Amino acid sequence: MPARIAMLTGLLAVVAACSRVPHDRPETAPVSGLVTYQGQPLAGAEVRFYPPRAPRFAIATTDAEGRYTLSTFEPGDGAVLGEHLVAVLKPRVIPPAEPGMREDEAYHRAHEAAALAEQAGSAIPERYGDPATSGLTAVVKRGANEVNLALAD
Repeated sequence: MPARIAMLTGLLAVVAACSRVPHDRPETAPVSGLVTYQGQPLAGAEVRFYPPRAPRFAIATTDAEGRYTLSTFEPGDGAVLGEHLVAVLKPRVIPPAEPGMREDEAYHRAHEAAALAEQAGSAIPERYGDPATSGLTAVVKRGANEVNLALAD
């Protein structure tokens, strides 16, 4: 009898775990790469992959070496399979966050930063910030995908 209880408990645990996985999401695959501008790594840029019929786009921010790893539904899950229009945004002004800042101060600082960035424009040609004008595309296939983006004036 204890063996049956253990087996039943195990089966219930598997069913419960499976029920938490959203089955209506489109399939994703890992996507990472390097973004350069004028041949140099582009740090602090936002990379977005827009699939034509998926519920949301994939997004990442480049690190100090210009590398990125996309996320769509969960951190690092990549992008939806298929063709994508790609955009890269890099505001000219991004005030640094200050450690220990109160939440309300951080909120106001973020809005001020957004306004300053909008006034200052983009650190790269603005066409890259719009997927319709960037000229950047990618195809995401099953398995690991490396998509390097070389931007120029």
